Amino acid sequence: MKFLNDFYICCGCHQLFGRKTELYLFSEENFRVFCSETCTSNFYQALMGQLALSEKKLRVELKLPSEACSALAQDQELLEVALQRPDEVHSIDNGLGETIYLHFLWHVHPYYGKVGIVLYCLKEKDKPFLILHTVLSQSQNLLDQLLPEKLPEESDQGPADVFVDEETATSLESKKSQLMAVLLERQSPMDIPFEEFTKYEDHLAQTLENPDEVFSEVDTEGDQIFKFFKACNREGNNFYYIVVGVIVNVDEENLTETIVPILSFPTIDGELYRSFKTGQQVSGPPRS
Repeated sequence: MKFLNDFYICCGCHQLFGRKTELYLFSEENFRVFCSETCTSNFYQALMGQLALSEKKLRVELKLPSEACSALAQDQELLEVALQRPDEVHSIDNGLGETIYLHFLWHVHPYYGKVGIVLYCLKEKDKPFLILHTVLSQSQNLLDQLLPEKLPEESDQGPADVFVDEETATSLESKKSQLMAVLLERQSPMDIPFEEFTKYEDHLAQTLENPDEVFSEVDTEGDQIFKFFKACNREGNNFYYIVVGVIVNVDEENLTETIVPILSFPTIDGELYRSFKTGQQVSGPPRS
């Protein structure tokens, strides 16, 4: 006779559950079980409070009051970009064998200007499941205090391997943030998820070198934008790969130009694929 088979106790409310399907989160890495998002947040409430207190103390030490850009903490689309496609990812150990991840993103806001965003989050199988704390600041000194000196992991997407001046770099980051916001708004829930984008980055080079189609247009800032499209196949699964790049000058005399990729992603959504085909077609078969 079986008295108890599988059973799970929620770390938040301490209720007993008989099936994994009844659970909100089963963390195999941290051996913790939660039945709801509320229980998960409540369990980590003390840690959230400690992170908020640490930021407050650091601001006092640096004589840096609360900043107006903190209002961006209410911008859920922006936070989603920072969570899913950060510029940098760091990790720290909280002393209990549990890893806290820091997602960092530079964002250029039309009103506030350049703002650094740091998200403290927890992950399960490389997927974020809880944001513990959010820091927004325009102070390089504050951000340097928060982020470790070495990067365990860094996002590959963006204007890499091309040296440009600070003004151009800021402009590219702004365009990247705007494009990511557009992508987030248009993407279907059934499309390839953000966390899997890096698995497709080996298609970036071939899309640039041998695209099926290329479109070009001038954006609102007067910069030349090129969009490269290629139909791809992986293990029998068809998808499109799209690369958006900007022409920039790479020398002081402005004699040498190159295309810097600022966004690249796979998609199985034909509507999303077509929505990026704006401007003038410069290569590929004629549009029907």
